[in-house]
Amino acid sequence: MRNGVKNYAYQSFFIKVSMVLLVIITIIYILFISFAKKDDIHVSIANNALASYSFKAENTLVGVFEEEKIATPITTDCASAFLNANAMVIGDSTVEGLEAYGILNSSSTVWTRGRTIQYMTSDLSKVVANNPSKLFLAYGANDLLSWNGNVDGYINAYKNAITKIKQSLLNTTIYINSVLPVSDKALASNNAYSYQNLFNQKLQEFCNQNNIVFIDNTALLEQASDGKKFESDGVHPKPFYYKLWANNMIKCSNM
Repeated sequence: MRNGVKNYAYQSFFIKVSMVLLVIITIIYILFISFAKKDDIHVSIANNALASYSFKAENTLVGVFEEEKIATPITTDCASAFLNANAMVIGDSTVEGLEAYGILNSSSTVWTRGRTIQYMTSDLSKVVANNPSKLFLAYGANDLLSWNGNVDGYINAYKNAITKIKQSLLNTTIYINSVLPVSDKALASNNAYSYQNLFNQKLQEFCNQNNIVFIDNTALLEQASDGKKFESDGVHPKPFYYKLWANNMIKCSNM
């Protein structure tokens, strides 16, 4: 009888210990899951913050080219002039328009939609591979949105970009295109566009100080035969602009 009581006591003790251990393991598991989820949340927050910063730093304006693109081979005088001079244009989606409307060959352009001057080096390797004699930089509306009036930061970013180019392309002559104005519609939608004149003024001063040709293309927009300067987004020029622009680069660089 005593042995039976003794065995029952042992069994009861082990059951209690097992239950305590089970509770402890359950608590540890719950705490582990809780911290793991908290870490995931922290990582998610960090990633979202980074994504938000990247978008703020590089607002993307998707290229809008509504007119029918030229389907035939490019044979314009502009394309030939750029090829013969071993010249290239690097920039944002405005540069895409030179290719989209058949003004320049794809080998003469390097562009990324939404690109801003502080991220120019991301595309520089494509230019270095061609080692052009002349390189035209064309960044604009995205930078106005990105810098939002911080003209000193903008010019400093341009300085860094020019330094990188000169380090990689020792014999390349650099040209800088002006920041284009936008339509009244676009201006009304975002006050950052209102700094276009200020950015151009400081950019031209920078060019003068560094013996770089500044190419002002603003007046070209006034040559729209029907008065329609911009695409529906109010930012990208209509097709008429691109050949005028290419010719202006040719003229200003004495190709």
